[in-house]
Amino acid sequence: MNTVLSIRDYIHNSPALYLVSLILAHLIGDWLIQSEYEALNKARGRFWNRALLSHCFKYTLCFVPAIWIAKENMFWLILILGSHLVIDRRFPVIWWRLHICKCSPEAIEKTFWITVVVDQVFHFVIIMILFFASVAGKV
Repeated sequence: MNTVLSIRDYIHNSPALYLVSLILAHLIGDWLIQSEYEALNKARGRFWNRALLSHCFKYTLCFVPAIWIAKENMFWLILILGSHLVIDRRFPVIWWRLHICKCSPEAIEKTFWITVVVDQVFHFVIIMILFFASVAGKV
């Protein structure tokens, strides 16, 4: 038990390790454990479809160890879940590509890999907001 507490204290006092743990949680949740069904269907149909909800809940659970070990507020899980539900539905990503990047729908379809990159940038912005808000609370 003391070992676990000392690891928690170490990570709690190390912003770099906390950031690495958040990034690792993201990569595991968004890439390693996302099923093919979830990847292909999360942006289809109704907003609250089974694929989207399943993926977003699994994704959010990946952050629990990082947030718990760093002694952060579990409230952050609500931000992670909510933002992931919105971003992975692709509305903000497609809007960005259409209106900010000035891409046509045809270009977006032909360059879907760029849509994936924009999606990832949006997720990393959320992670950085969480990280900097957490670190600012410790200063």
